[in-house]
Amino acid sequence: MANGQVLRKIKASTRRAILMLASIAALSACGGGGGGGGALPPAAPPDISGVWAGTWAGMDPVAGPVTGNWEAEIVQTDSGITGAATLSGDIDCPDGSVTGLVDADGVSGTFSRPPCQQNEWVLTAVNIGERSASGIWTKPASNAQGTFTGTQIAKLDGPRIAFVNPPGGRPGALVTIVGTGFSPVAMDDVLDFNATPVTALLTASATTLTTRVPSGAKTGPLSLTTPEETAISPRSFNMDVSFPSPFKTADIVVGFVPEGVAVSPDGRKAYVLNKVDGTVSMLNTATNRVIISSPVHPTLTVPAQAVAVSPDGRRVYVAGGTNSIAVLDAANISLRDTIPVNAVGGTEPNPQGLAVSPDGRLLYVSDNRDGGAVTVLDIATKTVVTSISMGPGTMPLGVAVSPDGQRAYLAFAGLDVVKVFEPSTNNVTATIPVGLRPVGIAVSPDGGKVYVTNELGDSVSVYDTATSQITTTLVGIAPTGIAISPDGRRVYVANRGSDTVSVMSAATDQVIATVTVGSGPVGIAISPDGKRAYVTNSVDTVYELGGPLTLTIAKAGTGIGTVTSAPAGVTCGTSCQARFDFGTVVALTAAAGGGSNFSRWSGDADCNDGTVTMSANKTCTAVFNSNSPPPAPPPGDECFIATAAYGSAMVDEVVTLREFRDRHLLTNAIGREFVRLYYTYSPPIADYIRQHEMLRTAVRLSLWPVVYAIKHRHNAFGVMLIGGLIIIWQTRARRNLVSAERTNGTSS
Repeated sequence: MANGQVLRKIKASTRRAILMLASIAALSACGGGGGGGGALPPAAPPDISGVWAGTWAGMDPVAGPVTGNWEAEIVQTDSGITGAATLSGDIDCPDGSVTGLVDADGVSGTFSRPPCQQNEWVLTAVNIGERSASGIWTKPASNAQGTFTGTQIAKLDGPRIAFVNPPGGRPGALVTIVGTGFSPVAMDDVLDFNATPVTALLTASATTLTTRVPSGAKTGPLSLTTPEETAISPRSFNMDVSFPSPFKTADIVVGFVPEGVAVSPDGRKAYVLNKVDGTVSMLNTATNRVIISSPVHPTLTVPAQAVAVSPDGRRVYVAGGTNSIAVLDAANISLRDTIPVNAVGGTEPNPQGLAVSPDGRLLYVSDNRDGGAVTVLDIATKTVVTSISMGPGTMPLGVAVSPDGQRAYLAFAGLDVVKVFEPSTNNVTATIPVGLRPVGIAVSPDGGKVYVTNELGDSVSVYDTATSQITTTLVGIAPTGIAISPDGRRVYVANRGSDTVSVMSAATDQVIATVTVGSGPVGIAISPDGKRAYVTNSVDTVYELGGPLTLTIAKAGTGIGTVTSAPAGVTCGTSCQARFDFGTVVALTAAAGGGSNFSRWSGDADCNDGTVTMSANKTCTAVFNSNSPPPAPPPGDECFIATAAYGSAMVDEVVTLREFRDRHLLTNAIGREFVRLYYTYSPPIADYIRQHEMLRTAVRLSLWPVVYAIKHRHNAFGVMLIGGLIIIWQTRARRNLVSAERTNGTSS
């Protein structure tokens, strides 16, 4: 029976009941059981087995707008799905398990992350041909909710890219790709950077590939094809990297005497190790606010000096004293593990006495005491691979690893040399003479140069790895920490004795700028996009250099789509945050995926036309909707009209209405009769609403004050508002019925 015929039959027999039902809809909008009148049976859901990755966004009542990335390995059967999943970004607990139901109406389920609150989710659109999907999520316990989009990045039995290190660079930069299912025969691994092919791999194994960024590559995902299958990187590789402007733009108060500092691979967080009070401060780099400060471990000996982040962004390693390495969860800096080893506990500054190999397998730790050693640890097994010591009268300080992981550079004061260690043979293969008391080390992105700060020589030694030539550049007084921008064009040196940062040109290896930052700068780290640097000092402050503003892109609606920006930076997709200088005009382009359409922009006021002027940190939301009607609600205890309007039975508004029905309407005879009538007549109305986007929007707008009134029903105002809204709903319901009948009569 056509929808128009159903509505005309309803009008002829039960017009008064429908008007009363509209009032009930305003109060409960819920019913249980049954399908919809006349709706075609939906097709069987697609098989989504595989590895998926993407972005999520939403609104939290406490935290405000929240965004991040997600990844899940899904196994689908005839009755449901299971799998492991992880979140990153604005989260508390990152790891959990996914379970869900699969039936003729679609796929929905839960994401459990003990001890944190459980999330619920439902897929609203899937395009297997494009390997894309989107959906909505809710966190009922906190009323947080939002959307997510994703791409199938791997098949369950094929190769899988876990991460790419570094996450961005320029042509010629060395890159390490880590995952599973790779071919150890290099010619069988076909790799490209966003459709720009790699002509040759440098090394290949079943879990690791190394190469150089090809000329002409653009920002986008990596694709790897083996004889088995094709895999896609979970995040885009950023070709649009640069260097921080030589200006101090922010002072951030952290713990007492911050020394080591590191930035996460996605650039969203910075970790500052506070030497004297033994705490780690986690910064939100979009707002430059401390999210949390936490003791490294109550039993670890302080002072603590060095910190490093794993290349997959999941762990933070802290040289927490003289007896162990603390392994922290990167999402909430809670202690996950400890690795027993003598590590960084001396009195000399050593902000770079800790380094992780590009594949995340090895940890290099220097014990900055007389006669100390550099220990090489296998992270997975927590065992010592080897230990390198130069004996009494020498002190190991800074450590750095080449971007391909083939060499590690170890600074030894006393001898005033840098030792070259090759992990493939576990041997020291070369010695580089440098200046007095070498402290910090940095390796250029292409591996061609090694920069070493000489604390007592007020200089930086520059070692050319191709020619073995060494040059010396004078900088400030007592240089310690050092970092190279991801585009390889600038070198930044923290001068502890002159309260400055020296900026060197990598082309000439000469100082081109000097920035006054504060008292005793020691450590320095640069964000992966190169837009900002963080410098620790000897008091309680971290200084920011560069200081661009943050543009965050969220996605909403029932459809699939991507957002890109000009100037480049946003590829959402996989990278939904980018940083732009003050005053930059950013043009956003929204492209709908197959079976979807772009509806509108929302978010901050400046987002409405898709062109944003960066005068502050901003968040813009792209709304994509499916060209097909949202799926009908599954049989069970669902809310027909509200579910049709909101697209899911798990959004907070529907949950609120359902709870009102159960706690109030079903507890008395009149309410039960109302709900019985609702069960009888609401399915065809819900079907009609579900197929008309404008009507769905109108119903959502009408239900919003109703939901508000229900949530505040203990107030006299709320009670009166509910009563007034019943009258309004009756009028609107009558008007919508007449309009719907005319429309159907014309189309019939």
